[in-house]
Amino acid sequence: MFTTPEHSLTRQFGSWTLFLFALVVSLLILINSTSRFFNAENPALALRINPLNAEARINLLALILSKDRTPDQFEVLEKLAISGTTLEPMDARFYSLLGMTHEILGEANAAQILYRHALRLLPTEIQALSRRFVFNFNDGNYVEAVSIVDIFSRRWRKHWNLISPHLPNLLDNEMAYDEAINRFSKQKNGIQILVSSLINQSNSLDLAHRMIMDWHKQGEKNLRNSINQLSNKLVANGQENKAYRLFRLTLN
Repeated sequence: MFTTPEHSLTRQFGSWTLFLFALVVSLLILINSTSRFFNAENPALALRINPLNAEARINLLALILSKDRTPDQFEVLEKLAISGTTLEPMDARFYSLLGMTHEILGEANAAQILYRHALRLLPTEIQALSRRFVFNFNDGNYVEAVSIVDIFSRRWRKHWNLISPHLPNLLDNEMAYDEAINRFSKQKNGIQILVSSLINQSNSLDLAHRMIMDWHKQGEKNLRNSINQLSNKLVANGQENKAYRLFRLTLN
């Protein structure tokens, strides 16, 4: 078949285009892989290699926030977080970290607006949840605080220690107590999670006892493990009579 010079040039141009395209794709993959390799160890380097690396940006922000900061680093923090919200507008983590920056600077209202926005994007975003919990607890919004406790118990069990020390004071409020009784009875293993946390704090054994008795009165069935846990703790604390009464009163 006869091939004209123009046709031959077109074929060569097409081949070179494909080659260059493949080369560019390969370079992008290499850059991305190299950047991701440094995500945890050196997020600043990872971000220099690939400025679009969201995980590196998150890790760098978290690293700066975890250390003592000089005044000039607050500007760096804010720029990093704002650029993150621009590049990844649907990533709730950047709004949380930007909120934390505002909170450190004493701009509490601006921080809470950002936390609420983060939770609209992702209702389980952990930084926004933990900061909203503290805000609601301190502001007396105890029922809202209990709803966050509920989310933590379902989604962030491994970070439960962020919440558990506040439970005795939180559940001392009657509205919060009633909300917790209702919410945790509907959650699988919710009662055991809450009771286990309370009995590990010596100042909340009476609270755990009261909750178990209320759940028993409501007809909750899966209480035996929690009753046994609390009974053992009461015996260990020298309250054998109370442990025995708990056992007797919760028999069918």
